[in-house]
Amino acid sequence: MRKQWVFSLRSRLRVPSRASFGILVCSTGLLVSYFANTGFPSPVWAAPSPETASASVPKAPSPPQAARAEESRKTASASQPDPARRARVAEAFGRLPLSFEPNQGQTNSAVRFLSRGSGYRLFLKQHETVLSLRKQPAVGSLQSAGRSSSAESRTPEVLRMRLVGANATATLSGVEELPGKSNYFLGNDPKRWHTNIPNYRKVAARNVYPGIDLVYYGDQRQLEYDFVVAPGADPSGIRFAIETGSLGLETGNSKLENRQPAPNPESGTPNPGSLRIDADGDLVVQLDGGEVRFHKPVVYQEQLAVASLQSKVENNRQSVDARYVLRPVNPKSQTENPKFEIAFALGPYNKALPLVIDPVLSYSTYLGGNQPGTPGTGLDMANAIAVSSDGSAFIAGETDSLDFPTVHALQPETGGPFDIPDDAFVAKISPDGSALLYSTYLGGSQQDRANGIAVDSFGNAYITGSTISEDFPHSEGVFDPNCGVDGHCNSSLFGGLVTYDAFVTKLNPAGSAIVYSGFLGGRGHTLGFGIAVDVNGNAFVTGATTASANFPASGGVLNGLQVLFGGGVKDAYIAKISPTGEAIRYITYLGGSDEDEGLGIAADNNNFAYATGFTCSSDFPINNPLPQDPVNGINVGANCDAFVTKVDTSQIAGADLIYSTYLGGAARDQGNGITNARTGLRAGALMRMQDFADHADVRQHYPTVA
Repeated sequence: MRKQWVFSLRSRLRVPSRASFGILVCSTGLLVSYFANTGFPSPVWAAPSPETASASVPKAPSPPQAARAEESRKTASASQPDPARRARVAEAFGRLPLSFEPNQGQTNSAVRFLSRGSGYRLFLKQHETVLSLRKQPAVGSLQSAGRSSSAESRTPEVLRMRLVGANATATLSGVEELPGKSNYFLGNDPKRWHTNIPNYRKVAARNVYPGIDLVYYGDQRQLEYDFVVAPGADPSGIRFAIETGSLGLETGNSKLENRQPAPNPESGTPNPGSLRIDADGDLVVQLDGGEVRFHKPVVYQEQLAVASLQSKVENNRQSVDARYVLRPVNPKSQTENPKFEIAFALGPYNKALPLVIDPVLSYSTYLGGNQPGTPGTGLDMANAIAVSSDGSAFIAGETDSLDFPTVHALQPETGGPFDIPDDAFVAKISPDGSALLYSTYLGGSQQDRANGIAVDSFGNAYITGSTISEDFPHSEGVFDPNCGVDGHCNSSLFGGLVTYDAFVTKLNPAGSAIVYSGFLGGRGHTLGFGIAVDVNGNAFVTGATTASANFPASGGVLNGLQVLFGGGVKDAYIAKISPTGEAIRYITYLGGSDEDEGLGIAADNNNFAYATGFTCSSDFPINNPLPQDPVNGINVGANCDAFVTKVDTSQIAGADLIYSTYLGGAARDQGNGITNARTGLRAGALMRMQDFADHADVRQHYPTVA
């Protein structure tokens, strides 16, 4: 039976330069698109020190190559859903409630519960709420691509809300346990891993003030904290103070920012850290990167016999007038900008009934991006999505580490990934989108990023990405347990400069155990972008490498169609990992004398692998190519073309290349994903081929179909 293939390629003439459309089709013929960018982060092209100038350090790209590098990248998984389904997954993720984890050793011991999401981390201490915020770059920006970003733009800002005069013995407890679990595989010491940590919808603190409980809950963009006042209790004692400051500035002199707003003399806007109550009654805190709002408090009692009260009735609740009040800590102080505490001023209410004070801390404006309930919410740092046979969605990407923001001095910033380390993450969402089934974090002491994900029929998740953490978690007996040739991400080879390795990790269906995890690299940089899995559990990986020697460093030998590095900045590669992860069964370079990168990969059950990406090499390995447009032809070099390559991973060099072809026209073209389809596909911007050996059904003027 002939296989049918569908490709969607982007052209710079028709699509914004940093929008990438995935080119995946699942086995039912369903088109999959993916909008994202990625590439070698800025440290990749760091120049060698004078002491190591003669060492074999990966070359920095020439200006044309650097310009091309800015055009592209982000991988799409070989199990990507179609755009509509991706939007539904994103929307469902945004509607998920905040989930609170008890601290079981995954962060600072002073923290009792924690929550995390796209761009924020939330820590609950005994009498303090600590919110760490990092503004997310716009989709398509170079920062979102993992490329050069200033230390300032990546430095989190911290907001602390501290209860004043609260009960010192009040304790926090989880309420309403959720189905999801959290797992932390951080570092390479299994004794320090934490798995099956429960998640709760709410956290309650009993008797924080006499007769007053405090309950935390919320969603992905806001935190609600209800003060539940028992009949007869006095809410006038509720007070809190606010402090702010950048994480990098927490040196013991953090800004006590509960002050009157001091306008900037140049802009007329409040200075960072200032407080103000706006016309809507919101308490607004100005931070360096934006503002955080404490919405005007909603105060209510359950409606009973309330005819004598002067308040309006809404949703079976009796509303009570309320507003924020700023109270000077020392009213007699004559100093400028005296410190303030925040309290609540309440209208008349029935003191014989319970009273709920429900303020909302909203950080959606600061984070930017989509609002709750709209496509994309909560997926700012998601680099790939896969869907299992039961409809569960698997999301892979990167997230801030759980380093707790303290008030002690931090190491000086160097402007690189060592300042603000990231961890890779995998999240599984239920088929109906109503529950987060697990969140698993993978990483070491430095920067780690997941770029691709695939799922087998048993629900095991396969992840690939990049790391510069030599202590990234690895398993015993894996194909390569070491980062770089030296086990230190090649830092001993290049005078302390580290290089990226790809990683390949397999998680069990619950996300609570590593089946295998290992490195894929050599004497240079290697990134993993796309991953696929066949029915036997073999994992197929593609990406890019600058390693012209010692590739792979361990676990296998180059045995495919190209055993020598093609040249240029980097080559694409294709690798096949055994089901148990003990060996690399097949691996080959794929590239010519210029720039080549593999972004997507698919596999069938007959040992065939299908890779796509882009090439700027006029001598890229070609076999049985498609006919090119007679007018536009191939235009590799300045703009680069997409490629599609099929290899037989059961064969050795010389017999494994089934076909390889350019796809492109006068502008830049790039393939981001690929899969085989059992039925034809009808969609715009596509070209259909009945196997590459049969060109009768190929549209001769492909560049006009985009």
